Amino acid sequence: MRPCTASRNSYIFRQGDKSGAYYIILEGVCQVEINGEKKRTLTYGDSFGDLGIVYNAPRSASVLAVTDCELVIISRSTFKRVMDDINQLHDKENRKFLEVLTFFKDLTEDQKNAIASCCLTETYEEGQVIFNLGDDANSFYVIMQGTVCIKEKGQ
Repeated sequence: MRPCTASRNSYIFRQGDKSGAYYIILEGVCQVEINGEKKRTLTYGDSFGDLGIVYNAPRSASVLAVTDCELVIISRSTFKRVMDDINQLHDKENRKFLEVLTFFKDLTEDQKNAIASCCLTETYEEGQVIFNLGDDANSFYVIMQGTVCIKEKGQ
C-alpha cells in the first residue's frame, strides 16, 4: 500500500487501460464513467479498481478525480494476497462449523474441505424474506446464528 494523489479534473485511469492496482479514496470526490457516461460518484472510504485485478482484465470504466484527491493504492499482488488470506480464513471458519453438523458427518475430510471452500455467508435482517415458495431451489441453507420462521403461503 502506498499513498497516491490525483489532481482535480484528471483521470486516475481510463476505460480500456491495463489493470494493475486497487484504490481507496481518503479525501476528495471521483466520478466513474463508462463509455463517457457518468455512472456514479465516489467519496471518502469508497474504493475502485477491483474488477480488473480479480479478472486480470482491462479497466471496465474510467475514473475521474472531480476534486483534488488523496488515495491509497494497493498493487495487484498485495490485493490478491490479502484476498487469499481472507478466503483461507473464511474457509477455515466454514470447515470448523461443518464439523458440528450431523448432516455432514459421513463425508470425508476432502469432501468437507471442498464444501467449506464453496460456502457463502449471508446475513439477513429480522423480517427479511430469504426465499418464497416456488423459487428455484438453487441453494442449501444452514442457520449459523438466529432463528428462521417458515410460513405457509398466505400467512
